[in-house]
Amino acid sequence: MKRILFFLLLAVVVIHCKKDDDSHPLTDCNDVTDSLPDDSMAVYIPSVNIDGLNVGLYLDGQDPADGLLLPPEQIEARLKQLKGFTKCVRFFSSDNGHQQASAIAKQLDLEAYASAWLSSDLAANETEIANLIEIGKSGNAKALIVGSEVLLRGDLSPQQLIDYINAVKAAVPTLPVTTADTYDRLIANPEVREICDFLFVNIYPFWEGEGIQCAIYRLHHDWQLLKNVSGDKEIVLSESGWPSDGNSIGSAAPTPANQCLYVAQLVAWGQAMGIKIFVFQAMDEPWKANHEGELGAHWGIFDKDGKLKDCMRDLFDGKTIACYSECPAFGSGTMPPVLTFVSVPPIGSNANLKGSVAGVNPVEHIVAVYIKVGGQWWVKPYSASRKIPIDEHGCWVVDITTGGSDPNATEIAAFLLPAGYDPPNVLGAGVLPAGLVGDAVAKVFVVR
Repeated sequence: MKRILFFLLLAVVVIHCKKDDDSHPLTDCNDVTDSLPDDSMAVYIPSVNIDGLNVGLYLDGQDPADGLLLPPEQIEARLKQLKGFTKCVRFFSSDNGHQQASAIAKQLDLEAYASAWLSSDLAANETEIANLIEIGKSGNAKALIVGSEVLLRGDLSPQQLIDYINAVKAAVPTLPVTTADTYDRLIANPEVREICDFLFVNIYPFWEGEGIQCAIYRLHHDWQLLKNVSGDKEIVLSESGWPSDGNSIGSAAPTPANQCLYVAQLVAWGQAMGIKIFVFQAMDEPWKANHEGELGAHWGIFDKDGKLKDCMRDLFDGKTIACYSECPAFGSGTMPPVLTFVSVPPIGSNANLKGSVAGVNPVEHIVAVYIKVGGQWWVKPYSASRKIPIDEHGCWVVDITTGGSDPNATEIAAFLLPAGYDPPNVLGAGVLPAGLVGDAVAKVFVVR
């Protein structure tokens, strides 16, 4: 496979990364300075909401191997902690109290992806499948997941797994049904891909021994390998994450800084690609140390007591930086262009709009920004300066309040364009030119 050296400026949600042998230089686009008016006043930055979280429901001191029946009040308390952090939760079993989880999630306005845990224990599998079907019929689940990494572990044959999937599909024809497995197992089993209503794929650069500097590249590469053989079938990222403690795997070091960086990059990647992602996982689960070693216990964005890990706070505050990274590409798996708002002033503010770009050479591109005031679009900052330069770190900044009513703009649109492109001189139009939208390498909108 041809390996090409390239540079990427990846826009991610800010985290505190220390520079060491396993890190790379960071540039904070919030710290960009220029000749624009002072914008030291308070700036509103939209909060981040992760698409989905994988959720374990056991508390510190509990172990599913003991046959514990999860009480509904424990499930409810666990899920309430996730309100505001995600819109969707995924469970791993439909037995031992998990069969109540989807209904409780629905009561909390969380979409539930319900699962049956399948193993080589065929009697236990029958119970899981029967419970999953009942969950599906109840109307409390968004989708039904038949097994997790069954093919990877070799617990069942592909045909056995297909039979279980077909049984659930026949019993609950109104819901999408799939299985969760690693990208390589799904690639190797086209008959399983074919029977699934959508693909639910696990990709872990950490387990591949990839260092944090190249981890998000590896994710994209592995994703593309599956996409190349899947036609138009929808692919959802069912699991990806990074541990904060434990033993290293190859060049992959489990540290809090690396965990926060990877999760931030993962969220930015999903947004850029338009892909639904489920971060693994919600809370640390100490019980896993007894079965998987210390690594298994430290994948949560929350600790074992339900406290958000310190560096994750910046992720959910919506603060953004640009991480400049040098990494070998993986064949055709190049990163997509990304245009991101770093800070968005609130209505009434005279603060500057700031942003960053990723996946392109900054010096070969410009940004064009338009605001909507009183139902009309206007180019910013002025007609004569429609091309907003991007610095070598991928950061850009623009004054969007050069007119009397501009602080009250209700919408903001930004477009990433080739440097030679002449952005339309829009002065009071009801809609933005279709050519601009179509010609943009990347675009981003916000409603205030």
